Amino acid sequence: MNDMRFYRNYFSMERETTSIIVQKSEIHDSILKIDGYKHSMVQVISLAIALRLCIKIHNPPLVSDTYVFADIVKSLGGRVIIDDELELVIDARYISNSIIPDNLGKLIHGSMYLCPALLMSIGSFDFFGSGGCQIGSNEENNQRPIGHILSVMSLMGTHISQIDERIHGELTKVNEISEIDIMDYSTETDVLSGPLVGGATKVFLIMSLRNSYFVIRNAYLKTDVMDMIRFLEFVGKKIRIYDGDIYIEGHARHDEIIDSSFMLTQCISEIITYSALSIAARKKITFRDLNREIISAGLQPEFDVMKRMGITVDWFSNDLSFYPPEKLNAVNICVMPRTIQSDHHPFFALLLLLSNNESEITENVWKDRFRYAENLKEMGADMQIEGNRIRIKPSILKATVNPLSAFDVRSAAVTLLAIILSNSSVELREAEHISRGYSRLSEHLSDMGVQIRYVFERKIR
Repeated sequence: MNDMRFYRNYFSMERETTSIIVQKSEIHDSILKIDGYKHSMVQVISLAIALRLCIKIHNPPLVSDTYVFADIVKSLGGRVIIDDELELVIDARYISNSIIPDNLGKLIHGSMYLCPALLMSIGSFDFFGSGGCQIGSNEENNQRPIGHILSVMSLMGTHISQIDERIHGELTKVNEISEIDIMDYSTETDVLSGPLVGGATKVFLIMSLRNSYFVIRNAYLKTDVMDMIRFLEFVGKKIRIYDGDIYIEGHARHDEIIDSSFMLTQCISEIITYSALSIAARKKITFRDLNREIISAGLQPEFDVMKRMGITVDWFSNDLSFYPPEKLNAVNICVMPRTIQSDHHPFFALLLLLSNNESEITENVWKDRFRYAENLKEMGADMQIEGNRIRIKPSILKATVNPLSAFDVRSAAVTLLAIILSNSSVELREAEHISRGYSRLSEHLSDMGVQIRYVFERKIR
């Protein structure tokens, strides 16, 4: 299947675009064991850089972003090894360069979190912008915002200047802030809402390394943030979460954490994606050896929606199983920072096409995140977009003669699922988007009874 070429080619200067063609679709009951969550990996690497640690990640996601991050860390003077057992070693003890390379930083969204990491490590950074899925508002040409990241760093004692695209940050000696409220980054005054609260929470956690005591009020508490908290506890910080607030005390132990290992929580988005495919095909699926505590909490809103739809969600020790009902119930879903994740709403939209009545999804995080609907409508889905809401009527997905193009990671994945479910061999173009978010894609699909083929085409940047 050439998965490794699929993941590595994404950021080469002579870029290969990729199409995926489904060759076989005979979905059966399946058991999967999945890798770590990409968003957690980004934050753990950033914290390792901030603390100048050498750390081994046992279960890194084998996605293109992992290889981009590896090259960025090397360019900064660090050392990176992906060994024969596919474990990731990040050695940030020798980082001496503060310039995040333009060509690499703009390939991935997570590069912006290296800015506060470098501030903690060597006191400055130079940044030219991030890339990845551009799912911002239409008013901002779908560009992801970065102003809130700069705002957090400024509040925590950083002087920010910008000339053209180059953003320079310099850490000052004074930081008098020991408490902040994430509601300041919400688009509503009485409830966490909008796309800024997650990024603000993560940057405050990195920058809080300057303090022996820090409080983050009304924090965003999804899986990647919980993995950051686990890592901060791992290096010696004392952390307490109470009523949505994070209390951080103590100092990190720099010298005692050399050559230590860390296990990421497994990818919650892969759990939702593959379970959606299995449920739509009316098959059982089980995920083995999960971090039950964090996944139970992080995916509780998704599990609650699934149960309302009639899906059985069952834990046995650290294994998680999903059982499909005879018919899915229609439900209305509201996406907020403390409900289901914005990344997951396209898969619920796909499932709702197979439900017993009309339904709707209201998106209050990335309010224009409906580009996947173009592909599903091409395949027969009855969907109507009204502002930040999509109305969904029960529909039968059918093959189309026209190739379909991906727009971002989740639109690529939900389109691929629709192609599989329609038993068609339509070509999914620009499928390299999916390489940023899905580790061992062809392997996992094969375990479910689906065979795919990659088609590579060289394209000069």
